[in-house]
Amino acid sequence: MKQEEMKKKVKLKDIAKAAGVSISAVSFALNNKGSLNPETKMKILKIAQELGYAPERECKKTYTIGLVISDVTNPFYPAVVIGVENVLLKHGYSLFLCNTDYDPDLGCTSIKRFIDRNVDGVIIMTNRLDDSVIELLKLNRIPVVVFDRNIEGLDVSGLLVDFQSGISEAVTHLVNLGHTDIAIITGPLDLETAQARLRAFRIALKRYQIDLPEDRIFEGDFKMRSGEEAMRKILKLDPRPTAVF
Repeated sequence: MKQEEMKKKVKLKDIAKAAGVSISAVSFALNNKGSLNPETKMKILKIAQELGYAPERECKKTYTIGLVISDVTNPFYPAVVIGVENVLLKHGYSLFLCNTDYDPDLGCTSIKRFIDRNVDGVIIMTNRLDDSVIELLKLNRIPVVVFDRNIEGLDVSGLLVDFQSGISEAVTHLVNLGHTDIAIITGPLDLETAQARLRAFRIALKRYQIDLPEDRIFEGDFKMRSGEEAMRKILKLDPRPTAVF
């Protein structure tokens, strides 16, 4: 029997039985709806994939790619969007853009729309997106590429930035200028990427026997306003740091 024929025989009740949940819970997970907790959703999606469940999707190519970004007003992203779109246009593809404004719910909704539109692939450039959404894309056999995010347990392609080298060079530059009291404005520290950058910053300082006191760490949220607020706090410190990363 062909594998595709076997996949078509997998029903929602089969997934529900294997996962130990209700059929409605399986439906919510597969359609990215409801209020399932992330662990349950991920469990259902993984079991669905293991059983060979394949949602019905048109096989016809749409020559469209979905791109999910965090903040279109951030100066970093417009250049990225233009670059991605230019490459896609050269290959006859169109771009569907989703700006989440760091809202994971908006990101999930947009991913569902990408699936409904039968896009040929998705590029994810936001850390504020639940891993189960990526699993949902895989279940729908939509290729995924994630940017600057290391996702353990999920077999997806990714592009990682060598921030360790960049941070090391920046610290070396500041130290060469004579700075030893350096503050840092981080991203949200509940994100692994922000934690990893903070660790790299500490390591770079250690090479010059420089400690990083807790009162020199200011948590931001990647938005310009939070950076401004953090800088105002830094400027009120006494003694005040001589440099900020």
